[in-house]
Amino acid sequence: MTRSWWGWGNVEDAVVGTERAELTRRVAGLLPDADLTVHGPPELAGLASDDVGDRVAHGHGQAFRNVVRVMLGRVDHVPDLVLRPRSEQDVVDVLDWCAGIAVVPFGGGTSVVGGVEPRCAGDHPGVVSLDLGRLDRIVEVDRVSRAARHRPITSRR
Repeated sequence: MTRSWWGWGNVEDAVVGTERAELTRRVAGLLPDADLTVHGPPELAGLASDDVGDRVAHGHGQAFRNVVRVMLGRVDHVPDLVLRPRSEQDVVDVLDWCAGIAVVPFGGGTSVVGGVEPRCAGDHPGVVSLDLGRLDRIVEVDRVSRAARHRPITSRR
């Protein structure tokens, strides 16, 4: 299932037919242009997405104010790339590559406090959203440091 970028729920459960055509007409032109300030390196190609819909979905949470803002056409903060690490080494590789580039962590995406919004774009040459959804196999959490260790992924989702 794909989380909807413009409202609650999943894309697969969204409106269809004439309702969809009317909604499309209303939101036409709301998406940011596809010009990116950051392009992922070839070695991270399997982790990176520059799809406009993906970027928009990672630029805001799901608080009521976010949904209303998007429906009013205010898509203010959008990351240049969405990176989805599959392992601890992927996270290390992404963070090594991102030296100087803002990295905004993205968990479940609900963020009702604005934590996933890349508002720091003007202070950095680019912004990436680090989607941690593939790192969902926690096997241990250190009580002192709160560091988590996960089971490696053996196959891609």
